Amino acid sequence: MTLRRRHCLAPAALGMVLALSGCGSTITGEAVADSSTAQRAIPGELADLLLGPGDFSAPYEAVVLPPTAMKDAGSDLDIVDGAEVDPPDCGDRPGNQPTPGAIIVGTASDAAKKPISTITIGLTRTTRSTETLAARRDRLDRCPDVTVTTKDGVTVKLRNEVTPAPPIDADDTLAVKQTATSGSAEKPFVQELSTLSAQVGDVVVEAVFLTYTGAKPDMAALDQLFTDQVTKIRAAE
Repeated sequence: MTLRRRHCLAPAALGMVLALSGCGSTITGEAVADSSTAQRAIPGELADLLLGPGDFSAPYEAVVLPPTAMKDAGSDLDIVDGAEVDPPDCGDRPGNQPTPGAIIVGTASDAAKKPISTITIGLTRTTRSTETLAARRDRLDRCPDVTVTTKDGVTVKLRNEVTPAPPIDADDTLAVKQTATSGSAEKPFVQELSTLSAQVGDVVVEAVFLTYTGAKPDMAALDQLFTDQVTKIRAAE
């Protein structure tokens, strides 16, 4: 396995963060998507279904990334082929990642124009071999703390906290807070993420707030963009 870093910061920074694929907890009373639901095709190109820069409110300046950026970016953090994972069964399995789709990133900066946080919205289409949100949830439940060592010897400690997802009209939903810590004990580098995910048919929506400055998560903006994106996917059915 190698450790793939998926971006959640501005395109110039791309975050280079680490974590476990997926997130969260199902809202009480909502059905977990079964294989038939997960494969219900949502019509339209993902690029056309994605929110646009105008959907982001200040202070976020948003830009749409090319579909190829999904390999290095996304809502959450993936452990893929190449890294040493402890516990060993807490890494994602090869082939579980969804196919590249569409992604937009909104960046908030300080007075010096230095990025301090981002909100990323990503859309992907699943296949029958893609890990379901329910399976990801189960993996996070049994893997609250994970240590990952890359082939280059970089060690990252991951902490996952499953949290309640906001109520929304989706087949399945997940939410998680994650912390990725690397560097030395004297000078640690800490990245904090709050991720909301939803599945509507064969489309997975992921919304991520990320900061490495200790900024308080902007859950109001994250919730609104997440809701707007899921609503737009639902309207396409």
